[in-house]
Amino acid sequence: MPQGVVAAKARTWVGRDLQVEGSWITTLTEKQRQCLSERCQELESRPLLSIEQSDARIPELDPAIASIMESLTSANGWGFAILRGLPLLDNEPDMIKLFWLVAQHIGTPVTQSNLADLIGNVRREAGASERRGYKSSGGMDFHSDFTPIAGLLCWKQAISGGESRLLSISTIHDIMLNERPDLLSLCYDDVPYGRPGENRGDEPSFSTQPIFTNGPDGFGGFFSRKQIRWALEDGAPPISKSQEEAVDYLEEITQRSSLEFLYLLQPGDLLLLNNYRVLHGRSEFVDDDDPERRRHLFRIWLETFPAWGGPPTSVLYDYHYGDIGLTPHEVLQRGLGTAEAMLGRSH
Repeated sequence: MPQGVVAAKARTWVGRDLQVEGSWITTLTEKQRQCLSERCQELESRPLLSIEQSDARIPELDPAIASIMESLTSANGWGFAILRGLPLLDNEPDMIKLFWLVAQHIGTPVTQSNLADLIGNVRREAGASERRGYKSSGGMDFHSDFTPIAGLLCWKQAISGGESRLLSISTIHDIMLNERPDLLSLCYDDVPYGRPGENRGDEPSFSTQPIFTNGPDGFGGFFSRKQIRWALEDGAPPISKSQEEAVDYLEEITQRSSLEFLYLLQPGDLLLLNNYRVLHGRSEFVDDDDPERRRHLFRIWLETFPAWGGPPTSVLYDYHYGDIGLTPHEVLQRGLGTAEAMLGRSH
């Protein structure tokens, strides 16, 4: 048990706070949009993985990026941000390239699955694994993604539904501190997190880490109830009854609707999340019958640049297994940079 569990050293908020506060939104100016479109055109013939951070650099974007990173990473930030008004291009490869350029101002992209996809398609796909919920149209429970930063760029909306659900991890922490400090202390002990069936045979099927940390290097949290369940199903040692009660209590807090913020991404909106400050989920959605008009977002996972800092190491999920967590350079080194991976097409 940690000594002296105290309030989270990070901003807390509930859904109603975000409805009257707009500092989490940064809107591109017409000049910034123009510069971004022009750079995409300049790089039109370049393969995606050949476009490095120096190629993507657009100085005109610096003020927008600084505003975003303040909201994402500072102790007084919201833990998420929306960049609004990205140009909407006609085809998938061009949208992916545009997303790639913006993301490389924030961090280093890494692969998201054993498909070596550096850009993931968030859309309904028949036969998708239950462990890859972003390929379905169902609702998604609150969870953390693996990397310090995740980005979702909206290209096409659903007919209805599909709102992004956001929840402050520091708020959850402080509710537990007020209501059940005995259970909160157990969340500083290690719990097992599984891997979505994508580890190699010689790699462990789970890793262990605390849910919360709140020490000299700052506050952070990581939580995914499904990953805890998968770890136990895949052979991790059972957690204690008390830890199970703590996890159950934390999950119950995530289900209090007054705490969450719902936001329907508009086409051209880029949602960026600090995975160690904000849990996210999604509401169920109804899709169009026409495949060309179905809900379609693009997802990227980013390791942050040193200048932006990162989550405390004790809660940083170990996502370097299988072909997950590879940088573009490592993808090319391993010969995984296929056309399908470059374009983010999973099938």
